[in-house]
Amino acid sequence: MSINMLSNMFCNKLFIKLFFCLSVFFLVNLFNQPQILAKEAKRPTKITTQKALPAFPVNKERAIELSLKNNLDKDLISPLAIPVGTPLSNVSFFGLDTSSSVIVAADTNGDRVPDISDTFIASDDPANETTSAMTISKKSGKIYLGIVAADGVNKQNGQIIITDNAKQDFKATKQNSFSTGKGTPIGLTIVNSPKGDILIVASLFFSEDLFDITPEDSYTITAYLPNETGVPDGKNKVTILAANSTLNNQTINFGFGALAIDNNGNLYANLASKFKFAGVTQLMGAIMVFTDTNNDSVPDKPSIFVLPTANDFNPTTASSIIPVTNSMGDTQFFVYGINDVFLKLSQIVIYSDKDKDLKADSLPTVFYESSPQFQGVIGSFGKGSSALTISRLDFSEGQALFAFNSFDSSGNKVIDSGVALLKDNGTGLPSQVKKVFSPPKTDQTISNISFVVGVPGNNDKVVPTVKINNLSPGQKLNSNSPFILSFNATDDVGIVSINILLAINGETFNPLVLGLQGTATSFQFTIPNIATTTAVIRIQALDAGGNIGVATSSPFTIETDNINPTVIVISPKNKDKLKGNTMLTITFTSTDNRGVFSHEFQFSPDNGNNFVTFAQNVPGNIQSLTIPVPNMKINQALIKIIARDAAGNAGEGLSGVFKIKPSK
Repeated sequence: MSINMLSNMFCNKLFIKLFFCLSVFFLVNLFNQPQILAKEAKRPTKITTQKALPAFPVNKERAIELSLKNNLDKDLISPLAIPVGTPLSNVSFFGLDTSSSVIVAADTNGDRVPDISDTFIASDDPANETTSAMTISKKSGKIYLGIVAADGVNKQNGQIIITDNAKQDFKATKQNSFSTGKGTPIGLTIVNSPKGDILIVASLFFSEDLFDITPEDSYTITAYLPNETGVPDGKNKVTILAANSTLNNQTINFGFGALAIDNNGNLYANLASKFKFAGVTQLMGAIMVFTDTNNDSVPDKPSIFVLPTANDFNPTTASSIIPVTNSMGDTQFFVYGINDVFLKLSQIVIYSDKDKDLKADSLPTVFYESSPQFQGVIGSFGKGSSALTISRLDFSEGQALFAFNSFDSSGNKVIDSGVALLKDNGTGLPSQVKKVFSPPKTDQTISNISFVVGVPGNNDKVVPTVKINNLSPGQKLNSNSPFILSFNATDDVGIVSINILLAINGETFNPLVLGLQGTATSFQFTIPNIATTTAVIRIQALDAGGNIGVATSSPFTIETDNINPTVIVISPKNKDKLKGNTMLTITFTSTDNRGVFSHEFQFSPDNGNNFVTFAQNVPGNIQSLTIPVPNMKINQALIKIIARDAAGNAGEGLSGVFKIKPSK
């Protein structure tokens, strides 16, 4: 069947949302002895754990059929030639599934946002092939591109195209290629070995459709070793994960393609299993880590890095894993979870491994949760094609680029796709998501981004300078009182925004304000009503390059106020006789250790059994109030004055009991 005959993924197709029950999430009876067994792997290893892996029901309608065009579409957004000599660190690569091509997008003005783009390379048969994955070797400079044929003579087979950017003109030509056999090379990563590039390829093969289950379906991980030139040619390879390996006694026949190598040569990989339970297709999986046990640079021994939970689907659906070393020297892993297959929002989450035991420390921090406008998806190219596209992520220096699809208001029809940008706002969370690239479009097809590789680097290496002017060590501040923080922030280019954070205990910072204008030099806030001697203010100044300048105050003291104001009512006095329709001046004194903030006045006609408020929010410096006397007979009248300080403490005073005689 020609790819041109495949149904269009976006032609008014409604996706039936399957009803499923959370009660089948944990299929413990299937997973009493979790283990992974690579029957044909280089070093078969069995792993056991006390934790069972949950399985999640799949919405099969989300495996959307895609359609390919029979010609390469060159109508690109901002189609300009990348200037010769542009550093590789300043560009990003986006794979287009429908044209089986790679777009290179460059940042030319130093703001780390791609602003011009051009075609880097296309496959030899874009009518039948589609891009699937890409990786770049830091050692050799070679660029490895994964391709799968969804139709034609090579249908269901994958290949690796090898190229580079030796001329620095971003007009690549194919230097070599080799077949990876049946299935889509869905994940690629590089081990920089002493002998050259070791290319690790994860391949997914499905003989029917993406979430159909047949004995032929498989997920494998293979290491292609370098030849004498230091570049793999497909002739020498080692199996890391063989077909028919098992995870918790279930065959590993699925994966979302996430592969990554950390600084120690450990391989992180998403593995999954699709199977039937109670007539429903289920999916379970995990992020595994493979270590090199015999020092040959090929990871071989698997163990569990992180398991999914009922609240964290991402280990099962990880399409991208990006290892990052933060400013504290801790290892973090940015993971893009494509939870659309469970009709859940896709997420970018952060796992940490502070103790470096190759196990995630705890539940992840959610860096970003998608909206219908920026949703991650997985889709197939039709039954029997064994070709698919999946949303991917890359992250560097506090900035993420990720592929997305946008859905209409019904949530069923895809109306847009592209690449979006997120920047860490300095608190470990992103600022507002921003679309930065749209793929070519025609009336018939919406192209999808099959991968995102590379985030434009930060050429501005100068960190802003920040100084706090009016907080000294041990300084005492009163709780619930206003405080104007004074500071200065400077940068060689300019400050974009300022964050101000407060830690009551000196360690756990919470924002007082985020995204303050970059020209600001002061900020007023109310001191919290918490007693402490270890309060700390931190100011972060962000420039356009993503650099963050930080100033942290010395610990200061917050003193709480538990003393009530004192009120003495001078008039009216006890046994005073007032006449109705005249004016009464209430006089009183109110004092407080920090000052009275406001007054409230109440009147009682029955010697204090009932009071009615007749004036409130009267300023704290007022010590008298003139009011009209009601024209009625009252024998036991009282006035109550309530004084409040800034901490909310209240004190009250009562007048003498007085009489009112109505005027004739």
